[in-house]
Amino acid sequence: MTGYNAGDTIFAPGDPDVQILTASGNWTRPNGFRGLWVLGKAGGGGGGGITGAASGQSEGGYGGSGEMFLAFFREDQLNALEAFTIGAAGTAGAAGGGTGGQGGTTTFKGVTAIGGLGGGGMTSTAGAGIAVGGNGGTGGVGGVAHFAGEKGANGRVFAGIAALIGLGGSGPYGSGARPRTAAGSGNSADLYGAGGGGAFGTTGNLAGGAGSQGFILARTVY
Repeated sequence: MTGYNAGDTIFAPGDPDVQILTASGNWTRPNGFRGLWVLGKAGGGGGGGITGAASGQSEGGYGGSGEMFLAFFREDQLNALEAFTIGAAGTAGAAGGGTGGQGGTTTFKGVTAIGGLGGGGMTSTAGAGIAVGGNGGTGGVGGVAHFAGEKGANGRVFAGIAALIGLGGSGPYGSGARPRTAAGSGNSADLYGAGGGGAFGTTGNLAGGAGSQGFILARTVY
């Protein structure tokens, strides 16, 4: 077992510098650091829209949450400026049964996290129907570890009545959208990388709800 000798000088590490990055740009290399931990979260998918009909109800599918990555870089691997991209929020599915948009990809120095997929649309029905929820983001490359996003719930109608019990894909940094309690466009996701909600209604064409954008947490080690 390796120990210390009398007279050795032990240097304690300095306090880490933590940055939360929510807009694409450049990370600036500080002086005197030893490494950098980067946690990246991709954008969440949007919820599905609905098409109205003469009878019955409809509920759009919910968006999936974005993938997350963890990466570490030594100081000699980083340039003075390192460009990064924050994954955009998935757009709401258009009124008239549009599928929600996929969340954007978050990147830092070649490491990527993929955005969650959007929920599907639905047309009102007096019978049964399903609008498929978007899958969570997956398939990013590089880094130490990757964590797939959570799938969004399906929109469901049973005997002409919408279930209204699903949620958008969620995660530790963002809450997926909740279902509607009355007819209207889908609810939007909260915080970072979560899925938007499906629209709910009967006769009208309504849009889904937007997902939420990704982010990067950068922790400098001194």
